[in-house]
Formats: sequence, structure tokens, C-alpha cells
Amino acid sequence: MSKNNSAIKSDTKLVLSRTFDAPRELVWQAWTDPAKLKLWFKPGDAFMNFSTKANVRVGGKYRIQLKNPDGEFYTAVGTYREIKAPERLAFTWAWEKDGSEDDFGEVEAQETLLTLEFKARDQQTELTLVQERFDSPESRDRHFQGWTGNFEQLAKFVGSCAGGVAPIGDAKDLIGKEIVITREYAAPREMVWRACTEAKHLAQWWGPRGFTAPVCEWDAKAGNKIYVVMRAPNGTEFPMGGKFLEVIAPEKLVTTTGALDANGKMIFEFHHTLTLAEQPDGKTKLTMRSHLAQVFDADAAKYVGGFEAGMTQSLERLTDLVESGPLMLERTFAAPVALVWRAITNRDDMAKWYFDTEKFEPKVGCEFRFVVEHEGNVYDHRCQVTEVIPQKKIAYTWRYEGYEGNSLVTFELFAEGDKTRLKVTHDGLETFPKGPLFPRKNFLQGWTQLLGTELKQFVETQPQQK
Repeated sequence: MSKNNSAIKSDTKLVLSRTFDAPRELVWQAWTDPAKLKLWFKPGDAFMNFSTKANVRVGGKYRIQLKNPDGEFYTAVGTYREIKAPERLAFTWAWEKDGSEDDFGEVEAQETLLTLEFKARDQQTELTLVQERFDSPESRDRHFQGWTGNFEQLAKFVGSCAGGVAPIGDAKDLIGKEIVITREYAAPREMVWRACTEAKHLAQWWGPRGFTAPVCEWDAKAGNKIYVVMRAPNGTEFPMGGKFLEVIAPEKLVTTTGALDANGKMIFEFHHTLTLAEQPDGKTKLTMRSHLAQVFDADAAKYVGGFEAGMTQSLERLTDLVESGPLMLERTFAAPVALVWRAITNRDDMAKWYFDTEKFEPKVGCEFRFVVEHEGNVYDHRCQVTEVIPQKKIAYTWRYEGYEGNSLVTFELFAEGDKTRLKVTHDGLETFPKGPLFPRKNFLQGWTQLLGTELKQFVETQPQQK
């Protein structure tokens, strides 16, 4: 059994200690693994841990959403200040004013600082919690009651863990509960869509941090089956099956997924609806709505509790994929290929929607330049045409006089009936100097405006030859 709490109080500081019958590594994981944290963090059995999000790194944020029996929400948020595994964890602590929303909301004025010390005592762990900067003794006492209840829940949790495996009770109790995760990416919607629907891209980010996906059968067409094998850092493999229900490019993807047992049978089934919304600045807002639809096996309890944390980490890994490498945008215009080709290769037409490109000709080897002023800075662009396939493709280098780096811009045209799909790829942005002069977001905003507004308006208002 875990030993009783000991407490020390001052008007602005609370110190609470307890020894737990569990090794230090397990108690540390209970605080730093979002999936485990969600399973025990609440002040009593009557409360429900409705949602837990935790980006456990220095500067990372967490959000713990609790719900009492009357349906009231108590949502704590903060930022990790110090992480020294498995000895010390420090983070700020504040309460949201409302707390019922799906994501971070407005926070109350009082912010305290929490520091946790983990000391190994043979196979036990002495945990000391220090919370300071209270604005009143009343606030301190309310938190003391809450932490006392949380420590009771933590004692139950670590006591129930065999070999570090955390049971969650009956997974069927979670059927129907919706989990909503939102993210905004500094990337065009088309790029994010490809990353979510093409196997070669999905395999690079699917799964929690440290996982790989050596098998990824993911052909995003309605009715197709899903089969992905995730491999943990220790080599353990977790096969997953599912099905594509609805695919509307590049806006909506509806799927079912679930873990498979040794015989390839589904253990449980989640239903997911992923939507992508293009933002005015060219960024993409991703919303993932998931709920547990069915439970087929008692082993579901081993997996379901960690779903939200795992998916959150996956979507964080997606950030690394889509916010690096080439920038790609696509637009479809109500205009024939010949008209769009002329708009991107005829200097007079280019001056009306693009830039005044001095000496430009659609010929390999042609060197041209144009100057742009932005936020008080002058950018002298120097370019050279490298490839021309009439009516299909043109590419040219893109650099800035006086600065290091060189990139490549490629325009590709595809006829779709009486319309034209234009794909623009800007590769090599990472070669430009780091800092405020060449941020990736400026290129994203610029190309979004040029293609989605300027070029679209120009080609769709031009007279078309019969």
C-alpha cells in the first residue's frame, strides 16, 4: 500500500509528499505519458477525465479537462518549464474560465508553479509536490484537497499496473465519446491532403513519437481496406486495420480503424472524420473527430485509453513533414490550358497578375529579374529558365541578389475538360538565410494570393478563343 500523505502549508505555498508502491520510472511515466496521465488524473472517482493533451517538452503545453457529476468542467492548462527524467518535473498551472471547449480557451488571472520531485526508495517512489504563488490561503486549501484526491487516484493507478501496462477498465464505457483534435499547419491544403491520403507520406508520420510504419497499405478510395503496421522503438509491432468510407479531395476523409489481434481480427473500431479547411493566409486547419464505435474483445482496454495521446503525437509529427521540404500548391481554373499557359509565360500577361519580369522569355537558359518591396525590404529576384515543355511545364531558378541560397519554381499544367489544374512547386526554400527576411509563411501567403486570387481572376475573365 502507498503511505499516507504529509503536507506543509504557508499562505502562498503548498508542499505535499507521498510514497508510492511503484518504481520511480513508472510513477514518472504516469505524469509524462499523456495516455497514462489521462487514466488517473482526477480528484476523485466521481470525476471524469474528459480530455488530456500534453506536449511534454520544455516550452510545451498541456491541457487537462475534468468533468464533475453535475456536468461542470474544470480545465487546467500550463507550460512545462523543466524536465529532468526521471527526477524532476516543473510546470505552470492555471484554470480556464470556461473550460468546456475542445481546445485551449481564456485563462484566469492566477497562475501558480508546480514542481514534482521523484526519489527512488528501492522499489518505491517518494513523490514531493510543491505548488507556490497562490494568491490566497483559500485557493491553496482548495488545491490541497484536489491534490490529495489526485494522489489517491495515482496510488490506485500505479498499483494496478503490471509491468507498466495500464488497464482502463471496460473500454465499452467509452463507446460514443467524441474526441476532437485540431491543428493548424503552415502548409497548403493540397500538401496536407497528400500527407493524409498517400501511403508514402503517411508512413512518415503515422504513430506516436519514435514509432515507424514499415507496412502502410493506405489507398484512399472509398471502399478500400486499410492495413498499417506500427513498430515501437523496442521493436514491438502493432497491426491496424480499417476501411475508407468517404473520400472528398482535398476536404474530407472518413475512415474506420482499429487494432488487430494475432489472427487479424479487429479488437475495437474507431470512426474518424478528418476535414481540412483552407485559411485566408494559406495555412490549413485540420480537424479530426473520432469516437469509439465498437468493442469486440476485452483486450481493447490496453489500447483505447492511449488513442488520444497517440493521435495527438501523430499529428504533431505531421507538422514536421508538411512544414518542411518543397512548398506545393494546386489550383483549378475555369479556363483552357492554352490561356493559362499564356498567362504564366507571356511577359505582358505576367505583368498583369504576377510581376514585371524584365527580359523574360519561355526559353531554357533565359535569365530574368524582378524587384519586389515588402514590409520595407527590397527583394531583387534573379531567375533562370531551366525547363520548358510547351502547354505543360516551365521551371526556373529563383534566388535573391545579395543573399545566399537558390531555389526552383516549377509550374505544371493539366487539362481537366475545359478547365486547367495548375500545380506550383517551390523547392529549396531552406537554402535561404534563416530569420525574418525569408520565413516560409511569407512564401505560402504570397503564392496563395498570386494563384488563388490574382491568376484566377486574370484567366477566368479573359475572352476565350473558340
